[in-house]
Amino acid sequence: MAGVHLDARLGVASNSMLAPAAPSSSFPPSSTRHPLGGTAFKWLQPRNLVWAAWIAFALIPVFYVLAEVVQSSRNVVYWDEFDTALAFVLRLEEGVT
Repeated sequence: MAGVHLDARLGVASNSMLAPAAPSSSFPPSSTRHPLGGTAFKWLQPRNLVWAAWIAFALIPVFYVLAEVVQSSRNVVYWDEFDTALAFVLRLEEGVT
């Protein structure tokens, strides 16, 4: 029988075709690694940097609006005016003029 041999330590026959393969290196060949240190700088490719710039540019208005909301929510006079306007709108919906 090809591939089957007796394992002297265990006293049983084992199949060499089912034996685990030798572990291979988990690193890519040196010719495919990035010159600045392998996969650590993989995201520094021009396409990825363009995407990062677009995302940062798109988030500028979001942060501006959030800053304005925080600034307005701290203004006590603004909330007093808001409460007055809300009360007026609720009275209008009830039909009281």
